[in-house]
Amino acid sequence: MSRVAGVRKVVLLTLWLLMPLAIVALLMWFIFASFQAGPAMDARAVGQGARDTGGANAIGEMLAGNDPDARQAEQRSLRAGERVDPRTWPAGVRLLIELPPEFAEPPRGASYELVLGPGRRLVGVVGEGVLVVNALPGALGDAERIEVVRIASGERRVIGTVRLPDTLEAPSDRSSPLQPVLMLETD
Repeated sequence: MSRVAGVRKVVLLTLWLLMPLAIVALLMWFIFASFQAGPAMDARAVGQGARDTGGANAIGEMLAGNDPDARQAEQRSLRAGERVDPRTWPAGVRLLIELPPEFAEPPRGASYELVLGPGRRLVGVVGEGVLVVNALPGALGDAERIEVVRIASGERRVIGTVRLPDTLEAPSDRSSPLQPVLMLETD
């Protein structure tokens, strides 16, 4: 009888010692299986390390007052080609900014420019109350709020800002520039 108890004790002790190795192997298998499955969310990547944070982005978006489901739908439409990111459109962007009546007719010699950030400016032309600015691919960078500046008699005056949308409807002709119509937000 003591021999059976001794064999049982050895088997149980061996299983007890192998259990941590089995648990580590199971965790490794789970990690590699989850990498092959891909991300579980389609939420827009926001912030430092955003591609790897999973649901933390959605929680942060909700706390910021944004709708993470709307962002997911936006990402799906980008992947499907129904919408495009104007900042990366290969044919560039022609911004059409509707000006208020007081700025629709610029004084003689006046010009307009968009300030995208430090040292980054685009010059525009006014015609029929609309400021037209052509931007080459990548020129807009990551600018979201763009200042519109009027230069007249050597004086620079910010007349308002425009907000570039994250996505625009994809045109049927992929070789022509996007032409979003933006409203000038005055202070």
